[in-house]
Parts: sequence; C-alpha cells; structure tokens
Amino acid sequence: MGEHDPQASKALIVDFYRQVFWRQDMASVREFCVADVRVHAPHGGQGLAAMEQSVRETFAPSAPASPGAEPMPEPALAVADEDIVVVCYSMPQPEPEDPGATFDFFSFDAYRVREGKITERWPSINRAAPTQLSWASWGDGTPRPRPSAHGPDPDRAKHLAVDFYRQVFDGQDAEAAKRFVTDDYRQHGRHYPQGRAGLEDLLSLVFPAGPRPVPETMTLPHVLLAAEGDIVVTAGLLPQPYPDEPDRRYPYYAFTAYAIRDGMLAEHWSGVNKAAPPRHQ
Repeated sequence: MGEHDPQASKALIVDFYRQVFWRQDMASVREFCVADVRVHAPHGGQGLAAMEQSVRETFAPSAPASPGAEPMPEPALAVADEDIVVVCYSMPQPEPEDPGATFDFFSFDAYRVREGKITERWPSINRAAPTQLSWASWGDGTPRPRPSAHGPDPDRAKHLAVDFYRQVFDGQDAEAAKRFVTDDYRQHGRHYPQGRAGLEDLLSLVFPAGPRPVPETMTLPHVLLAAEGDIVVTAGLLPQPYPDEPDRRYPYYAFTAYAIRDGMLAEHWSGVNKAAPPRHQ
C-alpha cells in the first residue's frame, strides 16, 4: 500500500459522512478536502465550491440528525484499494406507487484519499430520482460484510468481475453465469430473483436471442475498479439526460459490488435505483 493507510482512509470517509450528511454540517467539507478537490458530478469541476455543490446534490434535502438520534449506521460496505475508498450505505427508498412502503437501495460513492485529505470524488447522483436520505442499519440477519484477509488478491478479484461482465453481459449469455456465480448467489435487493437459477432466468429475459460473440471492446467499460479482500466494486459511466433538458447529458456512475467465495461471485449489491434505472445509450 506504500504511503496509503486503507483503514485510516476508510475512517476519514465515514467521518466525512457523519459530519456532512448525518449532521448536515456543510462548513466541515473544507476540513476534509484539499482546496483543488476534483469532483465528477453533474455540477462537477475542481475546487471546494464544486465539492459543496455535489454534496448538496447527492441526497434530497433532509433534516440533520437530532442530538438524541441513534448513532449513524455503519456503511453496508467499505472498500479501500490503494488511494481509492468506496463506501456504500443502505438507503431504503419509497415505493413510487405504494405510500409507506420501501424498496432496497444501496447508495455508493467513491473517493481518492491522499495524505489524509479527499482529493477526488465520484458520487452516484441520479437526477431523475434524487436519493432520499434514509439511513438504515444492516438488519437482514446476516453479518455485516467486511473484506476478508483471506480473500483473493485485488487483481484476481477485479479480473473475475470483468470476465463476468464480458462473458455474461457483453456476450449476452445466461448460461455463462454458471462459470462465475455460486449456486446460492445472494442478491441484496428483494426486487431481484435469488440464487444462480434466478439470475439465469432474469438474464434469459433480458437477452432472449441467446449468446453472441463477445465484442472486442467492453460495452460498458469500468471507469472504476476497487477490490479489498473478498469484496470487489465496479462502476460504469452512463451519461444520462437531464430530466428537464433531454438533449443534455450529465455523468452518472452505475456502481455494483460483489462478495467472492471460493473464486466465484457469491453476493451482489446494486447501486441502481429501481424507481429510475439508468438509460443505456
């Protein structure tokens, strides 16, 4: 890791969320970032003003946590790879057609941390469906996933994720899932079918024409790949139309995370909002 301390970087980002999003303390943004911080967001750019604007855009407006509120939940996932930290929080979102009900949603963001300061940010901002700030504990009865020291090395984990996308999605081959996914494949999202059989059924619906030759270039290249232990996170750039200006596009990052077991993908977390899935160009 050289000069990078992954655990210290994770702690910095969690504290950033605690101060800025949990306590709604915008002034503290300047304490965490370098002056020329780079932001990849709809109103991105360079500098503290761009960072503050992206922070305001990340979640729909909400009240700060009250002094007597429960402690802020830990991230669902936190992965550090060299100077990159990816965090993911469980943020159940309201069902559009069922008032009072929610669906599972995982909010991802990525950061570059150097010498104890944030130097770059990749937020997943969906202008069509702003994320409602709704912190949730990891209460589904399973242990909170933490990168295991016994997982594959980062390069192997990244290759596995890329090969999965290339063979299954670029190749539009539902049968290829058998080579990459465990039989008890777990989807952290109740709106997804469970198990490898459920994934194969879903892929068969998405790709009814069956397999095709894998194209030479990746259909949706990963602009970010981060792995630590048995967790790997990917992000693809899918420029999206502004809701009120369909001819203009803004950068939208589609994040996905996997847990690896015995060389295969065993769990999946999606950063796609079910209520407003991104459009593929």
